[in-house]
Amino acid sequence: MSDAKEEKIDNNMHRDNLLSVLIGPAKYLVPTLSYIILYPLIISRAGIEVVGLWSLTASIVSFVSVSDIWFSQLLIRESGLDRAKFLEDVHSDYLTAQRAYIIVLLILFFAFFLGGDFLLQSVKNIYSLEALKFSVFLLLGASVIQLLTKLDSAILIARHDNYFVQIIAALSPVLTYIFAIVGAIYDRPIEGFAIGTLVSSLASFSVLRGRIARNHQDWFLATAAQRKMVSMQRFFSLVRRGWYLYSCSVGLLVRGPIFRLVIASVAGLQAAAIFDIAIRISQTVRDVIATGFSVLYPSFSSLYKNGKSAKIVELIQISLYVLLPIGGLLLGLLVGAVNPLFILWLGDYPVLLPAVTQILAIWQVVTLLNVPFWYLLQATHNEYMAAWSIWTHTVVIILLLPLSLFIDIGVVGLMNYWVFSSILTQGLIYFSVHTKLKLLWVSINCSKLLYLIALVIIFLSLTYWVSLDNLNLIEVVAYLTLAGLIYSIASI
Repeated sequence: MSDAKEEKIDNNMHRDNLLSVLIGPAKYLVPTLSYIILYPLIISRAGIEVVGLWSLTASIVSFVSVSDIWFSQLLIRESGLDRAKFLEDVHSDYLTAQRAYIIVLLILFFAFFLGGDFLLQSVKNIYSLEALKFSVFLLLGASVIQLLTKLDSAILIARHDNYFVQIIAALSPVLTYIFAIVGAIYDRPIEGFAIGTLVSSLASFSVLRGRIARNHQDWFLATAAQRKMVSMQRFFSLVRRGWYLYSCSVGLLVRGPIFRLVIASVAGLQAAAIFDIAIRISQTVRDVIATGFSVLYPSFSSLYKNGKSAKIVELIQISLYVLLPIGGLLLGLLVGAVNPLFILWLGDYPVLLPAVTQILAIWQVVTLLNVPFWYLLQATHNEYMAAWSIWTHTVVIILLLPLSLFIDIGVVGLMNYWVFSSILTQGLIYFSVHTKLKLLWVSINCSKLLYLIALVIIFLSLTYWVSLDNLNLIEVVAYLTLAGLIYSIASI
């Protein structure tokens, strides 16, 4: 690769990283605003039971997405601009994944056609069965279109066009929720959501496919015919190569629900409810900060394949310079404002909810340190250790069940167990980065980074102290505003 072309790729990568980090949080805006409108609208016109049914049907998209088996992540790692000589081979994987998803769609359609009436019998007095069947078929189709769209997104992300993918991800829910709200107004909330999801999925697929055709013509030129038997052979190869990536995804998906079950078994349903509220609030704040940093994955992959260790270290440090101060600020404010927040939002709330929220918010700050190293392991074909980290933590959580037979563990104790066991198992990631890549100490042994870590610890301590005093809302806002301003200035 010529120096000029290499420089152009690096410039595109840096631009894409910046834009993706800035645009990423916008993905949460439309769904959040829409739920604020939709929930009271459906409750007032159809009742709380229909809200539950609406939620279940909407989750079909999430469940079908598990069929991805992380094919899209493999494509991100293997279809970059610096992989031109492998393009035809990667395109063969792309075609294989497409065929696999179409087979998934046919299986799902056939299974629901045979068993749909039986599955929906229990809700026939709540909603029209014909309307539900119509909605489920639409959602199944939309789900598989989204899987196909993820493949096209992967090609764009690998080619440092991630910011465009982020823009489409932020805008496409507009179509979904316009139809959903109109459907709710006309007493058809589930059909409205299903139609909106299908229209949104088709629009995203068309726009992203068009982007590839216009800006990445070499990808389409690599298209070649492929026999069905070859696709089958490549499918099993894809599964083998993507197994640890997939296990990371599944581990993250099941760890939370398993811990909820453990909490309910050890401390009761109220404790599980406390955890659910606290983790959702703290996780949402963290995700708003970290969501755009998924762009690190293709960037690390490109840099690693070209032997640019110094630039990998630079990118790790830059990402932490952003993640730590912003994450520390927002999650620190949550730590300080938990009491007035829950008074305004919930009114009467469980007494331990603020303490649990504070523990989990502090833990979320710690996990922000992990973000660049998590993507680095996946980008450098060392994702097996990331998978081991997640699944080891899950096993340690399950060990709470026999442990609770001998030790009385309260809600706060359960949260502390979650946090400390998570940090310990997270150490497997740092260990792997250090032993396999030799990039841990060189990345964190930086005076500015150590200063930011110390600053975050001080700020979290101050906001926690504010929460301990019996201050009214105005006093809390004043103290936290002053502390936040000082912290922001100090972290620049």
